Amino acid sequence: MQPSFSSDGNRAALCLSSNGNSEIYLYDQNICKSVGKKIFKQLTHNQGNNVSPCLLEKNDLIYCSDFQTGNPQIYLRDAKTLEVKRITSGKGYCASPTYNSATKKLVYIRYINGFFQLCTINMDDPKYKEHQLTKTPGDKLDPTLSACGKYVAFVHNTYDEKLKKRTSQIATLNTKSNVIRTLTSSPEAKSYPCWTARNLYGSDIAV
Repeated sequence: MQPSFSSDGNRAALCLSSNGNSEIYLYDQNICKSVGKKIFKQLTHNQGNNVSPCLLEKNDLIYCSDFQTGNPQIYLRDAKTLEVKRITSGKGYCASPTYNSATKKLVYIRYINGFFQLCTINMDDPKYKEHQLTKTPGDKLDPTLSACGKYVAFVHNTYDEKLKKRTSQIATLNTKSNVIRTLTSSPEAKSYPCWTARNLYGSDIAV
């Protein structure tokens, strides 16, 4: 589940489970063709749940795991040195990382004062300093960055006064202006938005 593809489409990092926990594996199409069979190379080796892989440049990997603290945190695996480094504080609950190669920005969710909020880290910053993007009520879930890196699409779970119940709608955050725009309005549950290329000047969202 949860495949993340390289820019050339030849490699994918994905989650596989065989012993009760989820580990992250790399599938390289070129290697598989050369040996004539499917090969999945295991990238994580721990007893935690390792999910939400993001394949970076040079096969570096961002992923979410709870193996150190018991709560999900964000980790960076260096493909060259094989070093694994936690880039979030180790406190609280951090999950659902999404990465944009054009801006080198990482966006993920963190549980803060009763709600899941969007946070970001500049991966070019060696200190991996965290910045909180949203502070409004309602959970922000399943974030995904647009190709330009300016917009974050996510599921906004809030209480609807008209319907008298919580609803999940697809919304976008403009990271420059911090303006949230709700795109859907129907009462049906929605999840996992993703951006699809439309043309040189914009993108569509698939739900």
